[in-house]
Amino acid sequence: MKQGQSARVTWSDLKPEITRLDARRLASLVADLYRLSKENQAFLQARFAVGDKPLEFYRKIIGEGVCPDVCNNKTVQIAKGKKLSPPTARR
Repeated sequence: MKQGQSARVTWSDLKPEITRLDARRLASLVADLYRLSKENQAFLQARFAVGDKPLEFYRKIIGEGVCPDVCNNKTVQIAKGKKLSPPTARR
């Protein structure tokens, strides 16, 4: 590896570090990720099926891609909807 370049970090690199965290530190990490972005919030809400409409975020994006607002020159974006994969609820 050349100087100044960093190796690409993969899940395999991170998993051992994450599995060493105790429950409190893991919850803190998830809380930090939750606060970081709306996408993270939507993912966690859908994953744990919390709230009135946990899949609303995904429904809206897919709906906008499949049935765009043609009055505002929006185009169909099937690929955008396909990229999303709502998480499976786990309880």
